[in-house]
Amino acid sequence: AKRQINANNSLMAIRRMTNTKVLKRIYIAKRLLKKMHENSKKWR
Repeated sequence: AKRQINANNSLMAIRRMTNTKVLKRIYIAKRLLKKMHENSKKWR
């Protein structure tokens, strides 16, 4: 039973890590898009 709990915990940890990685990528992408948008405004 203990092994099963450990496996579940590691699975949750991996999921959490991937979630934060994805969120960070989305956050960075949004910031980049915002910067590009502001730059395009400047050029007009």
